[in-house]
Amino acid sequence: MKVLFPWAIAVGALVWAPAHSEDLVKVGGVVSGFSGIKSDDTVDGALVIPTVSAEDLFQFNVDQFMGPSEKMTVGGLFSAEVPSNLYFPKQREWWGIIPVNFGKEQFSIMAEKGDSRELVCAWFKLPFDKMVEINNSGAPGTALLPLMTIHKHGFLAEKDWSTVKRIDMKVDKALGTKMNYSWDRAATTGTDMDGVFMFQATKTNRWAFVNLKGAPSKTGTIESMSGLENNFKVLFMRTHNTDKDVTSAEGHIRGATLQDKVTVTGVPAPLEAQIASSKITWTPIESPGWMTLVIQARETAAENVLFKIDNLFGGFFAAAEDSLQLWLDPKEGSTSPLNSNSLKDSDIILSFIGTTEAVPMPEDGQDNSAFLDVASEIRMKKLQ
Repeated sequence: MKVLFPWAIAVGALVWAPAHSEDLVKVGGVVSGFSGIKSDDTVDGALVIPTVSAEDLFQFNVDQFMGPSEKMTVGGLFSAEVPSNLYFPKQREWWGIIPVNFGKEQFSIMAEKGDSRELVCAWFKLPFDKMVEINNSGAPGTALLPLMTIHKHGFLAEKDWSTVKRIDMKVDKALGTKMNYSWDRAATTGTDMDGVFMFQATKTNRWAFVNLKGAPSKTGTIESMSGLENNFKVLFMRTHNTDKDVTSAEGHIRGATLQDKVTVTGVPAPLEAQIASSKITWTPIESPGWMTLVIQARETAAENVLFKIDNLFGGFFAAAEDSLQLWLDPKEGSTSPLNSNSLKDSDIILSFIGTTEAVPMPEDGQDNSAFLDVASEIRMKKLQ
């Protein structure tokens, strides 16, 4: 039995986006510092997560998320395709009366030459029997989200990781202060899933994914990472799913410090959009913000996929060099006819990022922190 674990929905792990494949170096590493691992029906693992810049965080450079999939055998039960930037120490669990040994004792990342980033490592826990049950039942991967908890962190200062032979990380940082939040909204239906995601600023003005809460209560807390800046972006996201894919998502974006109580109400209205005759149309949006359109070539052979993601914002991409991103005026309501060849065998995602005030359109390679500072909501839809 072969199972694809759609971890990126659950954790939003970040891997930096390459410009060209020849600039990438695959670097492996190990994670130490786990303690108390025993046969307790809990899977222990770690995510290795490079930080991202402000302009990356909400520009949907889609090849910045989960690493290429690698096979992990779980006992003699099944083979699981898991992202390369996940690490599992050796452990044994019980499936009924059957002992199951597994582990993935090396993670790997695709480091871009000349690009320095910090690395964050998050130790997560997940019930083993529920994980097997969800995957065997064919339930969408978002069903894993409310089961995951972050236990500790590790951190390495910025470095050009393409220059090292091995990365050694240790999960030795306790969770930091708790942030209070309130999200009053209607209950989810069907296979929809709610989640709260926390990104924390670093001393180099980048952002690190540090925590999540699946199926959050209407009022609660989420813990930060100790040792980073007291500056956060918190995403309150609702995703809509069919089978193992995310078809659309809506959410709120809030900036905060630990002294704040972050409060949001409801869920933004869904994005209404479609493709017809090589033209993309949507219901015009008059409020401030910008549309972003991503057309990403879909790879059919798994061994040719550089990055495959099913990220926390929704959407499903097989990221290669052949991709296109356009920023559009949301008031226009349509694009000019697109090259029909560029739409073939492609994933197409349209997103609206709303802002609290009018700001210039984001530009690739520029400092778009002003845009990030006023981003307030997101609505996205997979068109194809």
